[in-house]
Amino acid sequence: MQRGSSLATLIGLLAATPSSAGNGTWHATLSGDVAATDNVFAVARDNNPEMDAFTQVRPGMLFAYDSPRFINELTAEVEFLEYALHSDRPSVTERLSWKAFVLPGPRSEMLFSANGSTGQLNALTSRSSPETTGPTVLPPTQAIDVYQADGTEYGSWTSSKETRTSETGFARWTATDDQLAMPTKT
Repeated sequence: MQRGSSLATLIGLLAATPSSAGNGTWHATLSGDVAATDNVFAVARDNNPEMDAFTQVRPGMLFAYDSPRFINELTAEVEFLEYALHSDRPSVTERLSWKAFVLPGPRSEMLFSANGSTGQLNALTSRSSPETTGPTVLPPTQAIDVYQADGTEYGSWTSSKETRTSETGFARWTATDDQLAMPTKT
């Protein structure tokens, strides 16, 4: 009798699927906009504002990994932005983003995020000379390479019912290569 129950227990243990402390999921994402404006260059009304419509589409993938004390999200997407009248080809931007939520203890939490993007701006530019108001159209042959990165962190600890201590940090870097003698970096 004991031999049969031991064999049944062994078979049950071998046939059981292993458990894991986390759960990973994949998601396809898609978002977009279609809009119109009556003043695409943001000029004064007496400067003959021009109308235009634009389409913005952002397909991507989201990977989420959740465990009891650590939640991660990794997102990758490509953005296509095209103006109907004022661009010959769409502006394309690739983005990668990571977010994390951590519970190191019962009274503390931490949040982290990091983002990066790169692409070409082919339709409009926000760089303007002092005598202009708002963005200007670039020639179709002149594309501007855009690079951006940023990161944030946040931590909090609750020491009592009345007291919570928290801190946060943020950093951002941007650069453009607009074929000028001095590239723009921030």
